[in-house]
Amino acid sequence: MSGSQKWQDLSKAFKDAKITKTKKIAIWMHATPDPDAIGSALGLAWLIKKETGAIADIFHEGVISHPENRSLMNVLNLSFKGGLTEYENNDKDPYAMTFCVDTTERNLGIGEKQVHADGVIDHHREKLYESEYSFAYNRQVGACATLIYDLIDASPHNLAIDDEVQATALLFGIITDTQNLLSDNLTDSDIRAFMYFRERANSQKIAEIKSYPIPSYFFDYEATASDEDNKVEVNGALISFIGSINEQRRDVIAYLSERLLRKEGIDTTVIVAVVGTELQASIRSRKVSLDVNEFAKKVFGMEYAGGKRGIGGAKVPMGYFSIGEDSKFHDDIIELAKNYTLSKIKNEITKDG
Repeated sequence: MSGSQKWQDLSKAFKDAKITKTKKIAIWMHATPDPDAIGSALGLAWLIKKETGAIADIFHEGVISHPENRSLMNVLNLSFKGGLTEYENNDKDPYAMTFCVDTTERNLGIGEKQVHADGVIDHHREKLYESEYSFAYNRQVGACATLIYDLIDASPHNLAIDDEVQATALLFGIITDTQNLLSDNLTDSDIRAFMYFRERANSQKIAEIKSYPIPSYFFDYEATASDEDNKVEVNGALISFIGSINEQRRDVIAYLSERLLRKEGIDTTVIVAVVGTELQASIRSRKVSLDVNEFAKKVFGMEYAGGKRGIGGAKVPMGYFSIGEDSKFHDDIIELAKNYTLSKIKNEITKDG
């Protein structure tokens, strides 16, 4: 469906919900949001205010810990609301509508409790039942920011000089999610969106964000991932288990999956770690024949994993084996998790050739 039709649908959803400048709207990003989620949320909030006058609060669960994402927040002077507790305790100004961007309710990172979304804007391969929402826009493009561009382009509103922060964040979202316009899932729509936001973004701030410093512990974990005791290399895949890490350092998992993909002879990386009470994984692949989404679900479970072309991830609850670092069984559980996970992924890689 065209952006024009989707804009009409969104405008109608606002009218049906009687959204005015006296109302408030909530926007949820996925847990520990990346630049595409951040830019998309800012863009939607801007569009909501332009169309209805209403103010939107942006929420996320978890910690924004990746140094590039923190750099984006710092350079653009951004801050967002806390997680589910702050959302639920908003008694003074209840939200008239709730949106999810770059995600669905299933991936908000809030455990068993769920947020009911009135609208969803997502570019992943999620099966949406549009009848469940007042507004739904799900199209497979390189970046969710491109879907925000579709809506802006079809609306009577236009980003101006004063909207530099939104334009810069949206542009950076496209840059990161399409790997500088080189990803296999890049579309003509992504290129049009890139050109639009580039004309309105601050290129100097983009350069500042991209020159983020890498924390020293990233290099420590890279050494751990490369240790022969912690990795398996088979059929062009590098599988590594980096142990138990805290929530503030979880983004090192994705960093390593991207960095180690550059190793000669490697076309697929799977980096795994225990983060709190979950087994988390990041998958990257240049292998054309590998369906990352299917592979992730096979290894880690349908409800705990997913992906798109070349990129995937998983968060698997450890359940009964969730123990604190002070437990005398901690090291044994981590060793068991490592051996079982490496073996299972290796077998799946070998089976698929």
